Amino acid sequence: MQLPGRENRSVEPFEADIMRAADRIAAEIRPWASVPYFLFGHSLGASLAFEVARRLERDRAALPPAGLVVSGQQPFHLRPPPESRVHRSTLDDAAFVAMLRRYNGTPSEILDNVELREIFLPILRADFRLSESHPNDAEPVRAPLLVLGGRDDLLVPAEDLGGWRRYGLDDPEVHVLPGDHFFTRSAEPEVCALVARFIAARLASSALSVTAGYGDGRGLLP
Repeated sequence: MQLPGRENRSVEPFEADIMRAADRIAAEIRPWASVPYFLFGHSLGASLAFEVARRLERDRAALPPAGLVVSGQQPFHLRPPPESRVHRSTLDDAAFVAMLRRYNGTPSEILDNVELREIFLPILRADFRLSESHPNDAEPVRAPLLVLGGRDDLLVPAEDLGGWRRYGLDDPEVHVLPGDHFFTRSAEPEVCALVARFIAARLASSALSVTAGYGDGRGLLP
């Protein structure tokens, strides 16, 4: 899903409320949610995917997701209090860039270039603001959960990942992989294998039939 303020939607204002963003994404998915599908989200995307799953589970016009993959995101009740969140702080650009370097997710070519920083820093600040607009708790989802994290993630401590048990009706499957917050790049083969296995197991255990929808790209949504 492409959020406003980015790439082909760069002229649109940033979304500031994660619940409103989830409402809009769920509305876009609804017409496609007639065959088995899974939701995957990393970091901010994990919070969005969780909220989208909750909405689609309540939607009588849509098939609920067959599974939800939450990657690189801290359980909501373990996140920092509002007063210590990045978007509310007084970080100037230099301090913000130093923080981004520690997280190791933004290419140095961007952080070292004044013109590129002017383009990307507002986007990155908007991402933090949107992520941190999520309440520090939420009702659980019915979808089975696969939880992924990075062993050296400075944003999401690996020991916190078990806290996602609070947000599913069944115990989630939790895996800690080598890498930092962006382990989805450094451990991409392992991530893909775990997600593929999770999907196959859920389809088999739920006796969900593979329909023609998978053939035309409608079966697996990002």
